[in-house]
Amino acid sequence: MIDQNEEKEKYLLNQSKEFEILEEAIDFQTQNDYVEYSDTFDRGELSEEETINLSNMLYNNTMPLEGKKKGLTLLAHLGSVTAFRLIEKYYKSPDNELKQWSALALQECKMFLENKLTDQTTGFVSSGLGGLKNRLRFYFLVLLTFRRRFFMIGMGFQSTLFRLSSR
Repeated sequence: MIDQNEEKEKYLLNQSKEFEILEEAIDFQTQNDYVEYSDTFDRGELSEEETINLSNMLYNNTMPLEGKKKGLTLLAHLGSVTAFRLIEKYYKSPDNELKQWSALALQECKMFLENKLTDQTTGFVSSGLGGLKNRLRFYFLVLLTFRRRFFMIGMGFQSTLFRLSSR
């Protein structure tokens, strides 16, 4: 019988070898909420005019945050150049509560767009600490144990979500 770790390893080995590291630090709860919410939507297609109209809701001051989250997620799933540019514009000056959400939507839209243009499956890695280019930030802790002559080294990695697109 295959244990869960072996199943996860087998799954990951069969996935794309191309991943991007999301540079912005995103707290784990926001990552989890975004992925769960995003998985409730299928990929879609809208005309350019419909896409622009959808993005207008992001700038509507009376629109609740949940409505803006839905709008960002729907735009991300379009995976078009227009949707990417509109999310990018919002990301530069978002509602404070949606800064991290818009970063995830921007990255997801970019992933879908690249997959469409290159006909290759890619994914992205996001952590609470962020990253830079192909490097994921991590931390470690060095502890002096009481009444011992050596250090114990513990490695700690921030929880990480892998997001893969499906064609």
